[in-house]
Amino acid sequence: MNNDPIRLEHLESRVALSVGDGMQEIYYPDGFANASITETVSINNPGMTTVQYELWARYETGQRDQLIRSGSLAPGAWADVAISDPDNPGAIAVRPDTPFAFVLRSSGQVTAALRHDDWGSSAGNSFFAFGASIWSLPSVTKDPSIRDYIVVYNPNPAPVDITVEFWGDSGLAHSLSTTLDGLRRGGWNINRIADLARGQYGVRIQCSADVIVGHSHYNLVQLVSSINIATFDRGALAGALLSAEFSDRSRPGGGPSRDTLVAVFNPSAEAANVTLHYIVRDGSAPIPAPTELNIPAKGRQWLSMRALGFTDREVSIVWESDVRVSVAAFSSRASAFIVTPSVRVAATEWYFAAAFVDRVQASVMDTEDVLVFNPTAQDIEVRFTFTFRNGASAVVTKSLSPFEVEDVDVDMPVQGIGAGHPFTVRVEASGPVVAMLEHWNHRRISGHFPAAGQPGGTISVLSDVLVIPAPR
Repeated sequence: MNNDPIRLEHLESRVALSVGDGMQEIYYPDGFANASITETVSINNPGMTTVQYELWARYETGQRDQLIRSGSLAPGAWADVAISDPDNPGAIAVRPDTPFAFVLRSSGQVTAALRHDDWGSSAGNSFFAFGASIWSLPSVTKDPSIRDYIVVYNPNPAPVDITVEFWGDSGLAHSLSTTLDGLRRGGWNINRIADLARGQYGVRIQCSADVIVGHSHYNLVQLVSSINIATFDRGALAGALLSAEFSDRSRPGGGPSRDTLVAVFNPSAEAANVTLHYIVRDGSAPIPAPTELNIPAKGRQWLSMRALGFTDREVSIVWESDVRVSVAAFSSRASAFIVTPSVRVAATEWYFAAAFVDRVQASVMDTEDVLVFNPTAQDIEVRFTFTFRNGASAVVTKSLSPFEVEDVDVDMPVQGIGAGHPFTVRVEASGPVVAMLEHWNHRRISGHFPAAGQPGGTISVLSDVLVIPAPR
């Protein structure tokens, strides 16, 4: 692979979180609460020493700052911060109906995840540890039945200039510019951009200083949603989509009538040659040959997994490109819409702050899946530690062969745990791996979403450690 000159200090959370006063910061740029929305932040201390923390709201308008919660977390402990809950409408922790960004400050490393239930659906994702001056999104939609939002948080004390470009099939469709004040959250409701025609677009965001960019998607007809962090630093030369099919028939909405579409957006000024490699996790055959795509400058292309024969098969995608691109998978099913952004780093540790066990039937336990990929040419030993709120814990160990994806279904190590137990996951590996958490909520129409973890230990750009096996 070509060397990807992404700044590694962006990827090292212990460096990126430092803000100069002994505290560290991680962010989620999209907060919004009222009496009809359920919003919760889960905070976990994965370290060995007690940490102090402060959870702040930085508002888009009006008074800028509000301290939501402060406290201390012992090693391995966590806190759930209820922002709003329809069952307790009088206890909203923030200013209702006012957009804001979450800023979590701490005296040591912490992880955090946001859970947001709105428009009849559920979504969630992890907080993010750093900013960048260039971001991209492979697909944003303007449609009366869709609510898409691009949200930006400026962590700098000074204002930042922002330019957003929307690229369609015929080239640049629209651009807009704004200035966002320091320590403020801003953003756009895509449906309210009058000069932008209906359709789907690849988006490039350029800023005069580092910011954090997110994308929130709500389908008002299908009642499905997703919240994600955009792709930073003009895309990547390699990435992994560990769950690209979501085709398990035992879960609601599975079956051959649905599809997963992979969007590849090239925000660069030159054409990109992109290769997608497939890993079938369920052992079924045949495995299609790699897909070769040529994406023109500022162009975008869609790829149907169903058309490739992956219907009702568990598949992961590992891709590589000679020019930085932005890639995500969009899975549409009878009861869910799942957006899976590419993971573009590998690390020896991964942390997931919020997972959950649910027993839907007396004999059936449904919970999370942890997917881990070995991108190297050597075997890697992996240890999974599941820590529950009731004090119980479970450990699973796996040995991953080169270019293997392991799906650890959490219901295996926790059969003795009853329903209703949140837990955290810590992944520790003898070499660089890619990890993600797949969340399934069977009590909601839309309760399925992937959660990116927070990398730790030794962190590498994926393109620097990726070894594609030679064809057999």
